Formats: sequence, C-alpha cells, structure tokens
Amino acid sequence: MDLTFNEISLNDKLETEYKTKQILNDFATVCARLKREGFSKLRTENDFWTKEIHTGTDINSFLQKIDKTKSQFFRSFIRPPYIADDFTSEADEMFVEANYSFNENEVVGLAYAYLLNTISVSLNTNEIWDTHEVEIIEKRNKIINKINVKNVTKTNHIEQHKEWIENNKTINLIKTNKAPDDKSIKLRDDHGKDKLLRFARKLVNCVYVTEIINSLPFNPNEKNFIRKIYPNGQIEIVY
Repeated sequence: MDLTFNEISLNDKLETEYKTKQILNDFATVCARLKREGFSKLRTENDFWTKEIHTGTDINSFLQKIDKTKSQFFRSFIRPPYIADDFTSEADEMFVEANYSFNENEVVGLAYAYLLNTISVSLNTNEIWDTHEVEIIEKRNKIINKINVKNVTKTNHIEQHKEWIENNKTINLIKTNKAPDDKSIKLRDDHGKDKLLRFARKLVNCVYVTEIINSLPFNPNEKNFIRKIYPNGQIEIVY
C-alpha cells in the first residue's frame, strides 16, 4: 500500500532550524511506523524535494542537516509522483473532473488519499493537522460534498486507523514445508463432524495451510466462505 503526502501542510514555513529538525524527526518516526504497518511508499508531488520548509531552505538542503540514517530513509520511502505506474487511471480521471479544497486551498495529496482509499501524512506545522481525519470539499458537477480523509501526523493517529490498516494491508502468504499427513486437525465433537473431517483433510493439502486448530459452532446465517481473517494468519471459514 502507498500513502500520500499532504502538501499544504508545508504552507506554514518553520521559522527556526531547531523546530524544523524536530518536526522532520517526528515525521521520520511516523513514516517508519507506517512502513512497519505495511506501507511501502509515501507519494508526493514531483517538486517535493525543492519545496521550502524553513525560511530560505528547501527540504533537499535541510535533509543534509539531520541524522544521516533518517535522511536516507526519507529518500527511499518518499517517492513522487502521487500516481504510480501500478495505480489505475480512474483516480486521475476523478481528480481532473472535480475540484478538491481545504480552507479554500486546492489540495492534491488529501484528494488522492480519498480517491485511492489510503491515508494522507501531514507535517506537524500547524495544530489543524493534529487530527486523524481532515475534512475536504469536493465540487463535482456543481454538487458539493464534504469528505473525511484519513490523516496521520503523529503516531497516536495511526492507532485510530489500526482496524482499517489491518483490514486493508497486503497479505503475504507463506508456504509450509509440512506434509499433509503431518498437519494436525482438531475439530469440535459436534454433529456433522464426519463431514468437517473430510473437508479438513482436503484443506491440509493446501501448501499455505499449517493446521486445522478447531471448528466453529454451527451458524446457519453465515453466508460468506471466509468469515474472518486474523493478523496472526488464522482464518475462519464457513463450510
């Protein structure tokens, strides 16, 4: 998954070098945490590195004044442009067909965060960005819509999106070297256990299944084959 950068959080220029270093350090901490959550890149405008962040100093120049490790991380994690080659053009078309704004400022990163159903990351240059959601205005075909965009400025905002992140992160399937006969099958002693056992013996032939840990109580109202997916790799299915 990719993130988008809220470029208008750079509208407020930082007056002191100390404050600029502090905010960039916090920004690095947030981005590193998001990378651990499964996000691979932070998408920005093409001119991101030449944007002025401190009076008279652009981001590219200022990175030379902070920790080298953080500077290298930024250069690997931050990737222009907003739309990558692997994204569909539908978001581009929707962006061109409408106007997106925040407090009368045209927005790009916040708009793409909405259009791509992802999270926007803001610099903590103003207290208005200290929130896990930012409301922007969409004007499309003379219709005005208010849209809440997922936002992260501090690490505590990530916790606000934890459930969404878990439900949307890419799942990396890992193959097991266990032979089907070595995979344990544990089922409840319920009516219909014989049918579940036959099905379980088919499931353990899958190279991604390591064991059958239990069977669920009968629930005739369940209609989806996959009932629930857990972060630890456990999957509840309905048969």
